[in-house]
Amino acid sequence: MSVVSTVQRRMNVSGNVFSGNDAESARVGEPTGPDPMPSLLYCDHPVLDGLSDRINPLLIKEISQQLRSKMFIGSYLFFLAIGWSMTLITLMGQQANAIDVEYGGVLFSWLYTLLLVPLCFLVPYNLHQRMRDEFCEQTVEMLTITTLSSNRIFSGKLLAGLFQASIYLFAVLPFLAFCYLLKGIGMLEIVGVLAGTSFTLLCFYYVTIMYSALGRSQIWDYFSRLTLLFFCVLLYAALRMSLLAISEGETSTLFYLVGVVIGNSPLYFCMLIFMDASHEQFKPLRLMESPYRVRVKPDGRVVFVPRLVYQEVPLEYRDDHSPSPKVVH
Repeated sequence: MSVVSTVQRRMNVSGNVFSGNDAESARVGEPTGPDPMPSLLYCDHPVLDGLSDRINPLLIKEISQQLRSKMFIGSYLFFLAIGWSMTLITLMGQQANAIDVEYGGVLFSWLYTLLLVPLCFLVPYNLHQRMRDEFCEQTVEMLTITTLSSNRIFSGKLLAGLFQASIYLFAVLPFLAFCYLLKGIGMLEIVGVLAGTSFTLLCFYYVTIMYSALGRSQIWDYFSRLTLLFFCVLLYAALRMSLLAISEGETSTLFYLVGVVIGNSPLYFCMLIFMDASHEQFKPLRLMESPYRVRVKPDGRVVFVPRLVYQEVPLEYRDDHSPSPKVVH
């Protein structure tokens, strides 16, 4: 019996793929039956293929976990409903009192105060919890043996936090733009406030990630949570006061942006302090060098000597006094 007939017989028995004349027309190496559906996830384009390799895998993991979180979806729908309610209440109040009353500044102040709650509390605490989970669940060792550098690990965490913050911002952004139509606030002021807030939150999120990675103990976990809550309240108060200054006409948009850049100097200082210590926690391991060094004895045996012992013991005593080296015959 030939190979082709054997294959045809087995396929007929197991899956009934060939039948009748189809079995006679089958050939080895040629597809039979309907063509399989091409995968939508597969793409052989060189540009798109290279782009998929450049995407941070940690960013994809964090975003997928956020989108599956019920708390994230619930909070997004809650703030979206609150934005609708505030806008309807403002419109009803405007029609009840007078048409010429300018309610845009009042509505913008309400919506901005509402937006600061997730941006100053939910997102930083989520970033802190995600970073602490890497240490508590002991997955940080898995990250250190991958090809991901510490910069890509921190950038993946930061971009995931910015993605979550942008979701909350886009939920309220149509209502913030609608405030311009109600008068009482200019479009330049709206754009300036959002730009200054975004820059401040970007610096604060990056400091939060590095601050969360400074220690691995449980005591540091509790201490960092308490101090992070204090700084979140301080950030919320600072951004709220800056809105009052620009909405009441005490300062212009240009001076507000300059004040934001200068006022974030403590965050720049914290970045410089925390950068080396936090990146040290994700220092990659060189598995080919540690924890053993390779030595070849005169008789041809290969000995793996512990790295620390190899560095401390003098050269003339290393072969005889190294504690329990691993020998490969």
